[in-house]
Amino acid sequence: DEVWSVPIDGSGPPVRLHPHLSGSETLARYALAQDGSVAVVALDDGAGGGTLFRAPLDGSAAPTPIDEGNVARLYTYVAPGGAQHALYFIDSDGDDRLEIRTVDLAGGVPLPLGPAELRAGLDFGGLQVAPDGSRAVFSADNAVAERGELYGLSLAGPGALAQLSQIPVAGGDVYDFELSADGARVVFLADAVVDGKFELWSAPIDDSADPVPVSGTLAATRDVVSFELAGSWTVFLADLAVDDQVELWSAPIDGGATPTRRSVALPAGRDVSGFRIAPNGTRLVYAANLVSAVQSDLHLATVAGLTGHTQLTNLEGGLPAVYTIRDYRISPDSRRLAFDIHPAGGFNATLFEQSLLAPAPIPEIVAVSAGTPSLIERAQYLPDSAGLVFAAALDSGDRVEALLADERCFADGFE
Repeated sequence: DEVWSVPIDGSGPPVRLHPHLSGSETLARYALAQDGSVAVVALDDGAGGGTLFRAPLDGSAAPTPIDEGNVARLYTYVAPGGAQHALYFIDSDGDDRLEIRTVDLAGGVPLPLGPAELRAGLDFGGLQVAPDGSRAVFSADNAVAERGELYGLSLAGPGALAQLSQIPVAGGDVYDFELSADGARVVFLADAVVDGKFELWSAPIDDSADPVPVSGTLAATRDVVSFELAGSWTVFLADLAVDDQVELWSAPIDGGATPTRRSVALPAGRDVSGFRIAPNGTRLVYAANLVSAVQSDLHLATVAGLTGHTQLTNLEGGLPAVYTIRDYRISPDSRRLAFDIHPAGGFNATLFEQSLLAPAPIPEIVAVSAGTPSLIERAQYLPDSAGLVFAAALDSGDRVEALLADERCFADGFE
């Protein structure tokens, strides 16, 4: 494989963004600068080493080498002051110990970060850079093999890593994490206190305070299943109230208040199976088998404040007795919801749209598939919310096409 760049308007020829591969060389990884001006490409020489290059996407200059070694991870970010930077983890001497470096993509030389080297054989997790480009947070088993922990890294120069998660119990790990929108805190999911009991924690990324619990006090057999952030709040699925009954909860990310249930109280044996947060961070759409034990419907709630609940699907019937909601998406302007129904009992796959501002008793039909198989999938709103793109087999037969529904054509008051 190779990395090329080409103008999307066809005004110029493709440009290779690294030297021609020779011998046993292969493409290891690549990344684009946040402004799309420069590519960073790591090549593997097949003998434990390699070269990291930078190249302008427009081909105005030849690729130039940045560093030598085996690049294990590669990211780009905007540094304080606006310069485009690359952040990478590299084994420069073949000892299986990674070093952390950053480089200005305008032409600077690599700057070492963190400690001189990380633990040999380190198992690296994810990494996120704070919005201001001053610090990064990553997960890795740097202290003890197979014990994932969370670390803070200053991007200004060498220094010790800040351990942001507490030292977990034997068998404990950090499994997931997310930075707050302002980059001040990190929320992470870990079985830090009891092995196998997953809870949410929060800590400042500058290591100025210890982690605090976010998901409240969980009973011995309770767990947080998943979470997302919405501004200064975290929204999560957990069996917080009843063992093995997953419900939707929210809590401030600083741990300053106990969690509140955002889904309605569920009958025994029912669960919330998933949720999406509106881009404006104020509303939630969640799927739950609240009405029927055998199928889920979509419901509207708020992230914080007074709890509200509105059913969004099948309010006045009109759907078959058994159906499956395959996927659902909230428009970028947070005003509308698109969802598709999977065929059941001879029912054709159908794409619906519902208002989140004033939900209609019967959702609007956008498209119906009469193909074989009956198929509608991958519905996505355009960035300006003016259109809905999806793949479907609308006509009889098995030809799947990409289609666009123009939102300006709807006349039902959604706008």
